[in-house]
Amino acid sequence: MSDALNYTMTEHDSVKIFEVTGYLSANTCMEFVDFLKTVTDADNVIIDMKSISAVTFSGIESLVMVSQDARRKDKRVLLAALRPDIKEMFFFLSMYRFVIFVDTVEEGIVKMQYYV
Repeated sequence: MSDALNYTMTEHDSVKIFEVTGYLSANTCMEFVDFLKTVTDADNVIIDMKSISAVTFSGIESLVMVSQDARRKDKRVLLAALRPDIKEMFFFLSMYRFVIFVDTVEEGIVKMQYYV
């Protein structure tokens, strides 16, 4: 398994959308999380995780951390298109209540416009 994390950013209105690919672990996510913390100073974020190959406990912790940091700044981070096994990890670790899940990026855009 490749120990790499790559992402590309697009924007829709004032929502930044990050399509993330690769492996989300302690080795790969800290730079990404630090970058997201600066982005959420001004913008809401949707992380499209449909191309994530694996996530470790540290990766989940990092996503929770960036989500909570965004909330303190009155911004939101939504996790889109998670594989069922990765979503189950959030529930198993009792971390689901700290993040917002959406099935698709499009659903996330609508939620950002009307609900969060």
